[in-house]
Amino acid sequence: TGYLLGILHYICLALVLVPIPHLGCTTVDIGSNEMESNNVCETNSQLDDIQYTFIGKVADILAMVGCIYFQYQQHRHHILLANLRKTKSETAAYSIPMGGWFEYVSCPHYLAEIMIYVMFAILLNNASSSGGGYDTSAWIHQWISPSGIPTAFISRDNCAAFLIAIYETKHWILLMWVVANLSVSASRSHSWYHNNYRAAYPQQRKR
Repeated sequence: TGYLLGILHYICLALVLVPIPHLGCTTVDIGSNEMESNNVCETNSQLDDIQYTFIGKVADILAMVGCIYFQYQQHRHHILLANLRKTKSETAAYSIPMGGWFEYVSCPHYLAEIMIYVMFAILLNNASSSGGGYDTSAWIHQWISPSGIPTAFISRDNCAAFLIAIYETKHWILLMWVVANLSVSASRSHSWYHNNYRAAYPQQRKR
């Protein structure tokens, strides 16, 4: 089950990075309101003219630097774990990992991965807030038009509102999933360490 969830996670991860399709110069009917084609074209033409605020730029830079830093930390702690079993002997004993963030938490590689996704969420949130030259509402309403997905069991407006909310918060939903998933794994690993090493395991380490 764990392997299947991992495969599903990385398949769905690509969907989070998929941008809104380019609507082109078309008229989009939204309920009783109609978006004129020239307005859609004007929105799309602004893609190269996005002006980020100073705070947005700083947040993006910090998130990118943070992403690189936490990826390094994840790699570093994976190496510390790998070095515990340098011998190829199947009878080699597993020892308590030491060094780095292992002095504070039982699974620093999980903590680093969570922080990587926090950085992703910040970057994607800034990109979403800037608009990216696309109209999420117009695209989704066009997608669920009569020629799109069936809406027999839910009104078109409610369906659109639901999909818009999901799409615009997809990076935060991904982050919550990663936090929940890795927190469970870290808790189980922490319990395994305590059950196997008992008093020998550093008591100050957190889950």
